[in-house]
Amino acid sequence: MYLFRDMPILQHRAQQAEPVQKQRLWLDVHALGELQRRGVPPTDDSPKYDYSLRPNGGYEFGTCEAQVLQLYTEDGTAVASVGKGQRCGLLLDKTNFYAEQGGQASDRGYLVRAGQEDVLFPVARAQVCGGFILHEAVAPECLQIGDQVQLHVDKDAG
Repeated sequence: MYLFRDMPILQHRAQQAEPVQKQRLWLDVHALGELQRRGVPPTDDSPKYDYSLRPNGGYEFGTCEAQVLQLYTEDGTAVASVGKGQRCGLLLDKTNFYAEQGGQASDRGYLVRAGQEDVLFPVARAQVCGGFILHEAVAPECLQIGDQVQLHVDKDAG
């Protein structure tokens, strides 16, 4: 028998039982420690300030060239590549996406691999993890560490 005072515990357990695909990807303390041990610098997010105001009041966002530094599977495992249809986290050297923080939702958009502008990798969110910005995406095809990509912010999303 559960008492009313047990309700917060039961709610917490229910939240923990959500399917993995609904949980956000995250870099835990071990992943952050490994990045620091390898000397990987925090993500440069200064390109997010590269925008202009259009006459209609909307924003025009610039694109951003970046390199894939690390990839993560849904369970947070660092991998060298991800395959078609795989939900993953991407750590890039720089980004023009505003990362989720302080209650504000992140930008959404897509990235393309250099030389393959016809294959879009949709980015559902970006979030700050210890100074690194993790982009959450589903890969329509293989993506590897070292790939050069171009990021595009969806001006109509968010």
